[in-house]
Amino acid sequence: MANTRTELGKLIEQGLKGAIAFERGELRAKVTRHPITARVADVAPPPRYNAAGIRRIRKRLRLSQTLFAKALNVSDVTVKAWEQGKREPDGSSLRLLELASRKPSFFIAMIRAPRKSATRKASL
Repeated sequence: MANTRTELGKLIEQGLKGAIAFERGELRAKVTRHPITARVADVAPPPRYNAAGIRRIRKRLRLSQTLFAKALNVSDVTVKAWEQGKREPDGSSLRLLELASRKPSFFIAMIRAPRKSATRKASL
């Protein structure tokens, strides 16, 4: 048993040294990527969102309806209709809402403050 542990320890040490060398750029590795196709995989459908759920996502992002709409690349009228329950999102909008819910930092990163020169001109 001691011999097996020693061999395992050496293999682990060897693997770690290889990983460090690779990370430092001292070692090249060949990576083979195989395409993922519909024959071997499936994509889960996006969740459905009701008015309250959409409002909750937007409020968690701390965005106005107008900025939320711009981040989703839809009109602010659309966001208002969703939040009032007059319309339900569908298609790619559902996937974008899922992304906003799961990765809010992605949407926050798109929001940028107006340039200072533009604000200065407006106040003159």
